[in-house]
Amino acid sequence: DFAIPPTPDSTQEFQILTNSAGPQFGRSGGGVLNVVTRSGTNQWHGSAYEDFRNDRTEANNFFANAHNQARGPFHFNLFGASAGAPIRKDKTFFFADYQGHRARSSLAGQLATLPTALQRQGDFSQTYNQSGQLVTLYDPNTTQSTGTGYVRSAYPGNRIPSSQINAVAAKMLPYIPLPNQPGTGPAGVNNFAWAQQAFVNSDQWNVRIDQRFSDRHSLFGRITRNTGNSGNTGPFNNVADNVLGIDVSHVINGVLNDTLTLNATTLLNLRFGVTRRYEGRTPIHGGIDLTSLGFPASVASAATQQVFPAMSVANYTSWGDPSGDAIRRGNDIYTLVGDTTWVRGSHTLIFGADVR
Repeated sequence: DFAIPPTPDSTQEFQILTNSAGPQFGRSGGGVLNVVTRSGTNQWHGSAYEDFRNDRTEANNFFANAHNQARGPFHFNLFGASAGAPIRKDKTFFFADYQGHRARSSLAGQLATLPTALQRQGDFSQTYNQSGQLVTLYDPNTTQSTGTGYVRSAYPGNRIPSSQINAVAAKMLPYIPLPNQPGTGPAGVNNFAWAQQAFVNSDQWNVRIDQRFSDRHSLFGRITRNTGNSGNTGPFNNVADNVLGIDVSHVINGVLNDTLTLNATTLLNLRFGVTRRYEGRTPIHGGIDLTSLGFPASVASAATQQVFPAMSVANYTSWGDPSGDAIRRGNDIYTLVGDTTWVRGSHTLIFGADVR
């Protein structure tokens, strides 16, 4: 199930039930937030608002200062408007509202460990661990059995010959930037500092029509639509980024609610609702032709989605499209509810059915 949070201006009242909720709130394993949306009245009412913050009122964060990175951009805007009025006095009313959200922020002080210029050439003669010991590389082509195990010979000078550098790896490395700072300790970890740029966009509108047939019978219909997307940049600003892609969400919800007072002690409420949701996520930089990285055409044609391959090397920051990045899914929810409230002396009985 998916709920659309109502905007403040479209909320008439709300109630939080933490225990002993009525039977009409079954199917819930925790607390219940019951919201009544606003309707129009016999008078015109309207509102408009904007809440904003920006980088001129924000301080730089601690980690950005620690790495001598300037304060990044920050913009937050939450704005909207609403209006309600009679269509036919005492009988028909409408209410509509809109809310938009735009946010841009920079989270500086992010760190990564990337291969140095020498390491990219196969030269590991200056590669040490955090204890200051040389990280020795062994030639897999020299593997020999000792009867109880296997041994290999170290590369002369701790350098990998160019003939043994994988062609695909060589074509992937240009997508990975060089370190931009010395790094920490003998191993030179965290040798790349970067600032993550994040964004959020959303738009939501709501329209409600109320019809009052009599003091005992009323009907309303409401449609709510929410669309939005969010995401953030990666450390490399190219197709090799190791962050999830842009999330996209489209939700529309409609409800028709009929309320009838049968007599002084009995109230009947009928409701039909439909919610349609689409959720998607795509790589932030799209795909890449795998043959351009040196993969054979057979591999490229067999790939479900051609994206930059995910690479993970011990003690280094990974690169490439994260596993499970692409998402494309949707679902429809139909709800039919009928409940009756019956007041009998000092007792109140509620019974009905909820079909989804």
